[in-house]
Amino acid sequence: MSFRVPGWTLLFIAGTLIHLTGTLLLPAALAKAIDALAHENSRSAALLSLSAVLIAEIVGTLMTSIACPASLTATTAWLRHYLFGHALSLGTAGAKRFPAGDMVSRLLDSTYGAAGITLQSIGVIVNLIVSAGSVVALWLVDWTIGFAFVIAAVPVAFSLRGWLGGTTDAFERYQAVQGGIAARMAEAVMGARTIQACGTVDHDVQRVLAPLPELAAAGHSTWSKQRQLSWRSSLAHAGLQLCVLAVAGYGVLHDTISVGEWIAVVAYAAMATGCLDAIDSLVAISYARAGITRLTDVFRHTAAKQVAIAEPECRSGPLVLRDATVRSEGRTIVERADLVLAQGDKVAVVGAAGSGKTGLIHLLGGLIQPDEGEVFLDGIPLNEFPTHTIRRWVSYSFAQPSILGTSIADMISYGMVDPERSAIERVAKLADADSFIRRLPHGYDSMLADAPLSGGEYQRLGLARALIRNPRILILDDATSGLDTITEFKVTSALNSHAADQTRIILARRPATAAHADYVVWLDQGRIRAVGAHHDLWAEQEYRSIFAPGSTEIVTLPHQLADSTSEGAP
Repeated sequence: MSFRVPGWTLLFIAGTLIHLTGTLLLPAALAKAIDALAHENSRSAALLSLSAVLIAEIVGTLMTSIACPASLTATTAWLRHYLFGHALSLGTAGAKRFPAGDMVSRLLDSTYGAAGITLQSIGVIVNLIVSAGSVVALWLVDWTIGFAFVIAAVPVAFSLRGWLGGTTDAFERYQAVQGGIAARMAEAVMGARTIQACGTVDHDVQRVLAPLPELAAAGHSTWSKQRQLSWRSSLAHAGLQLCVLAVAGYGVLHDTISVGEWIAVVAYAAMATGCLDAIDSLVAISYARAGITRLTDVFRHTAAKQVAIAEPECRSGPLVLRDATVRSEGRTIVERADLVLAQGDKVAVVGAAGSGKTGLIHLLGGLIQPDEGEVFLDGIPLNEFPTHTIRRWVSYSFAQPSILGTSIADMISYGMVDPERSAIERVAKLADADSFIRRLPHGYDSMLADAPLSGGEYQRLGLARALIRNPRILILDDATSGLDTITEFKVTSALNSHAADQTRIILARRPATAAHADYVVWLDQGRIRAVGAHHDLWAEQEYRSIFAPGSTEIVTLPHQLADSTSEGAP
């Protein structure tokens, strides 16, 4: 990740330097003005110098007051944009590594903390410069005063240094646990209907909130460290100033320093102990470092590098798996798969739970890369195509499509610029969604939040969204599970008529779905066990056992649909 310094940060640095100069010069200018007034000499020059210093300090303060929040906002926005783009580039592998709730926590909390590290670091540096400059000024006024400050400051520094240790780890633990709770909460919200239907609300509440004791422990740890640092720094602050002022008072009594110089000493003593005020900034830096650690954890996972190539003129070549293997968390998902899909093939992927169906179709669509072997399209490795080309050529429709956009039309055309209404309506008809959409009060302009749609109707909207880009390859990831057999048959027939040259890969859980395909890819424990027609495979008992008990190969269709097909198989 390249570091970015926005213009507001540069303005903050400039304002800080002006304010720093004014702060260091103000006590000396004030001392000279007081002594000049007391002795009635060079009053104009002294007051002019004091006025210039005050103006510089005011200008510097205004600049930093404006630039600080603007810089923090700009840097946070840039970090969130960069992180969001990187998370999207990681694809499904990134979604598994960083669940939605955890990623939201990193986007909102960690980026804000990390964005402040530049400003906090500048604040600490300025505090140290002011403190160092003030100590030098104390030495210049009277060496005994500077010596007294240094002697008293040494044990204080060693004492506070030990208490600063461990704050970053505490903040990192807190943010990690917080992200875990957010991830569980997001999962529960997505599965709210299932949780309610199963009657496991209390159980899931306990599951989501299970890390709360750990979160509380991490929070108490951070607050405990901050509390200890706060009261110790306050005592040190008072002790150091008392020591310096005692020595300066002794100098005034013995006429070794003037009244004006004593006033300067009072100011410089307060400024010299200002480094202790940086404790809060150091704690904030620890929080920011924890945020940076969590962001770095995402950035160190990179998407597969792509080789820039020109799109092939021939776009009707086969989709080929060659000895492809996919592993996840030490488990083999797909093992040494060899498969050739010609352009326009309609393929059903079947298998028992955990057989690798989802892994195979994600591999074919370029959502994941093989750990071994290769995937080719038109004779070119799939990972060499630019991502935008793959996304244009390959469309997915899922069992639970994401509800994106504001209206029905927005959801179907999501991600497109100025789509034609005729194109939206055309794909809605192909997905058998046009009729129920028109029954809504505002038709295609009905708001999604107000539309009383069923799971099957949302699936058809998701299918329409996949079709509107006219992809070469359409992958239906259990995308018709919410449709009845008749509706599924109508959708399949429409696609066969209007998108005959489109390669279609269907994750099938019903015999009817598999029967409508040209052929079936049967997966068993990650391996391709057989490739053949559904009718031929149905003779094997193990193949039949994949489907729900009681499933039959034959399905009865209404006469108007049965007449449109010569096959009685589902």
